Amino acid sequence: MKSDKGLLALQRQIYRETRQAGLPVSQFMHWVVDRRNLEGAWRRVCAASGAKTPGPDGLTTCDLTRRKDRWLTELTDLVCRGRYRPAVPRWVDVPKSGGDGTRRLGILNVADRVVQAAFKQVLEPLVEPTFSPDSFGFRPGRSVPAALDVAVNALNGKRSSSPPYRFLVKLDVADCFGTINHQRLERRLADFVADERALMLLGRMNRANAVRKATLWRPTAGVVQGGSLSPLLCNLYLDALDRQLQTVAQQSANGIRALRYADDLLILARDRRLANRALATAKRGLRGLRQRCRRDKTRLAPAHQGVRWLGVHFLPLEGVSTTSVRFGYEVPREKLPRMLERISEMTIPPNARINPAAFDLGQWLVSINEQLREWWHAYLFAENARHVFREIDEHASQRVRDLLRSVSGRSFRRLHADCRVNLRRGYRTWEIGGQRLLVLSSLAPRAPFRLLHPPPWT
Repeated sequence: MKSDKGLLALQRQIYRETRQAGLPVSQFMHWVVDRRNLEGAWRRVCAASGAKTPGPDGLTTCDLTRRKDRWLTELTDLVCRGRYRPAVPRWVDVPKSGGDGTRRLGILNVADRVVQAAFKQVLEPLVEPTFSPDSFGFRPGRSVPAALDVAVNALNGKRSSSPPYRFLVKLDVADCFGTINHQRLERRLADFVADERALMLLGRMNRANAVRKATLWRPTAGVVQGGSLSPLLCNLYLDALDRQLQTVAQQSANGIRALRYADDLLILARDRRLANRALATAKRGLRGLRQRCRRDKTRLAPAHQGVRWLGVHFLPLEGVSTTSVRFGYEVPREKLPRMLERISEMTIPPNARINPAAFDLGQWLVSINEQLREWWHAYLFAENARHVFREIDEHASQRVRDLLRSVSGRSFRRLHADCRVNLRRGYRTWEIGGQRLLVLSSLAPRAPFRLLHPPPWT
C-alpha cells in the first residue's frame, strides 16, 4: 500500500544515510515525526491483535479512526514541543504456556503504541545491521523456523566442514524484559543516537514502562512486555552477550555456536569442556548486564540425549544411517493437548454476556486462523508435523461446528448444507461470512529453503 511504500522508502533512506555518515545519528527526531513514519506506525498499531483493546485512558484505535489525521497532527505537535508524556501501562498477568507461572504484560494507550512503533521503525535500520547473525528473535526476515533450521543444520554438520557438535546447553534469561537496566540500555542507545531529545523521550518511556511488581518497584529497570519497541530494545541489550559468546567461539576455532531467540539461548559445543566454558561465559555476561539465567531452565547434556528449545524437542532420528546420526526436532507430545485446549478456549460459544445476534463469527474465524497459521509456520518442518496438524484440524473443525450450531440454532444437517465447503485434495472446511477455517493439513508442504531473508530496507 501507499503508506507502506512511504515507510519503506524512509527506512531505506535512513539505512543509506547512516551507512555513509556513520553513527551515532544527531538528527533522529525529524525521522520519528516524519509523516510517512507516523502513518506507518498508525497502520501497524491498527493491524495488531490488540488494536481493539483499550489502554489506561479507555480509548481504542476504533475511537480515533474518524479523526486520525487531526489526532496524528496533535500527537506530532506534542512530541515536537517536548510536551508528550508517556502514560503508565495497565498491567495484566497472563498464564505462560505450559502453566509455568504468569507473564506480566503492559497495555499501553494508543498514543504510546504509535510513538513506540514510530521509534522502532526508525531505530531498526540503525541497530539491525550490527546484530549477530545467530540472533533470530523479533527481527525482520527471521523467524522460529529459521532458528530451528540453523540449529538442525549445525547439529548435522551441513554447510560446514567442522566436526559435529556433541553437547548442547539450553538456558533462559530470568525475567528478561523486567530486568533490563535503564542506565545500561540508554548508554547502548547513545552508541546509535546522539539526538538529546530522542534519548530523553526514550528515557521517559522506559521509566513509565518500568515493571511494577507486588512487593517491589524498580523504576530503573524493566521495559514493558507487550510494547512494539521492547523486543528491539531487548535485542540491543543482549547484543553484548552475543558478542561475548562469539569471542569464545572464535577463540575455540568455532568449537561452540550460540543461537539466541530473544531470551532463549541454545549453545552447541564440540565437547563438554567447551560447553562448560560457554555456559560460564553466558552466566558471567548476564551478571554484567545485571541479569541471570533461570536455574530450572538451564541444562547441559550430550546431543544424543536431545534438548528442548523454542517449543520443540531436538533429538537424533532413528533408521537414517548406520554410520552417522541425523538430528531433527518434534513437537513434544505433551504440547499437543495444550494446543487443542487453546482452540477450545477460542471457540467457547457466546454466553449471556454476549449477544448472539451481534456475534461476528467471520471475525472469530480470522482470529482462529491467525493462531493456526502461527503454529503452521513454527512447526512446519517438525518430524511429526503431519500428525500434529491432523489432530489440530480435526479438533478445530469439531469445535467450529459446535460453535456454528450454538450461534445459528441450525441442525448439523443444515449446517453441512449451508456452511461446508470442499477444498483441494479431498479436504473440507467451514465457511461463514466470507471466511474459511484454515485446514493446516491441506496447505502445500515446503522445503526449508531460504528461511532467512534480508530486511526489506537493505
